[in-house]
Amino acid sequence: MTNAVGRLLVGGAALLLVAGTARAQQVTIGPLSPSGTQGQEVDFQISYTGPTDTNGISFNMIYGAAQAASFTPIFRSGSTTKVTCTTASDLDPGITTSAVVLSSGKIGFTVIGLSLDTGPIAFGRTGVLGTCKFMATAAATTVPLPCDTSTGATTASDVNGNNLTVACVDGTLTIAGGNTNTPTPTTGPTTDVTIGPLEPSGMQGQEVDFNISYTGPTDTNGISFNMIYGAAQAASFTPIFRSGSTTKVTCATASDLDPGITTSAVVLSSGKIGFTVIGLSLDTGPIAFGRTGVLGTCKFMTTTSATTVALPCDTSTGATTASDVNGNSLSVTCVDGTLTVGGPTVPPQNTPTATPSNTVPVVSTPTNTSVPATPTATKVASTATPTRTNTVSGTPGVIGTPESDSDGCQIYTGAPLHSGWLVLIPAVGLLVLRRRRR
Repeated sequence: MTNAVGRLLVGGAALLLVAGTARAQQVTIGPLSPSGTQGQEVDFQISYTGPTDTNGISFNMIYGAAQAASFTPIFRSGSTTKVTCTTASDLDPGITTSAVVLSSGKIGFTVIGLSLDTGPIAFGRTGVLGTCKFMATAAATTVPLPCDTSTGATTASDVNGNNLTVACVDGTLTIAGGNTNTPTPTTGPTTDVTIGPLEPSGMQGQEVDFNISYTGPTDTNGISFNMIYGAAQAASFTPIFRSGSTTKVTCATASDLDPGITTSAVVLSSGKIGFTVIGLSLDTGPIAFGRTGVLGTCKFMTTTSATTVALPCDTSTGATTASDVNGNSLSVTCVDGTLTVGGPTVPPQNTPTATPSNTVPVVSTPTNTSVPATPTATKVASTATPTRTNTVSGTPGVIGTPESDSDGCQIYTGAPLHSGWLVLIPAVGLLVLRRRRR
């Protein structure tokens, strides 16, 4: 979670309740004064004093030449920007601590308490909220840990969405002599990702699943793309909206994926439909897709007669994005699809029923059956096999062809997938921010 996303989550928490008025409570945050030995791990503790119902803080620490020469972040596995951080064990599991190295020569720290089920989560106490890990690289020295004093760099809010008066307090890092053990930086992946709708098909007036396909690294946790929804598309199919909405399409995530992965689609005012698949947990962080293939489906209704209509991708800058669990942006391509519509749909017809016409009755007479005496008494013997002759009125030779289809079109009905929609304001905010950075 970046510093910017942390602020978005604080804002998201405020959105969950009626916006409150500004609250003039003094909050003090910042790193304490850590110390360690050259070549050793050092925990930077994030301290906090203020009201116990605060649920979000963020601040930046300057990471200039003097700091970079004295200590380096210990990054999360596979990342070159996200620092390894942990939240104090006595706090609610819904409270997360994060730090990220920003391109502006700063490190952004965030602590946020938020649950998608219950809303904002208060810290409940003051003191150390969490720690982030760094490696001391310089010989014996003392280096300042100055706060970023620019406008908006330091923020805090409570569970009711009130902004709090906040100050960031500078710290110092004291390093004793020892052996240097500088970690070797690694670069993020640039593996290509391919996304987009597959080639759906269906009959006029039938529900059709648009599958969202994905190929790329299995540690990817977020993709988004837009599909053009112009006049040709609107005349051929319409979205099946979620109950009570006129913009949000009914979507489901593949049932074999983690429940924290959500699939969504929304009709945009710009004549496009935006699709997103995101894996994110407020407890554990990003969730990787773990595989390629179809990630989810969104439902549409075909409205036109037999036709093939293009499903073109939006090729504008920033319309298609993908990133992995370490925050690396991936090179991504959206592949156009096509929708094939058959039709028109024919209502079910009754199977033709054989109508007796001049039917010859079946004669089954036992051999040597005695017949009561008459003036012309005889014994009737029959070796003929009992038969039934049916004549069907209508076209000769057409006798009961159940399930025949005059246009030969097979109606596609995909197996329903497990519904896994969760409202993820923070997750969508994450993708929006990544798009903006492009």
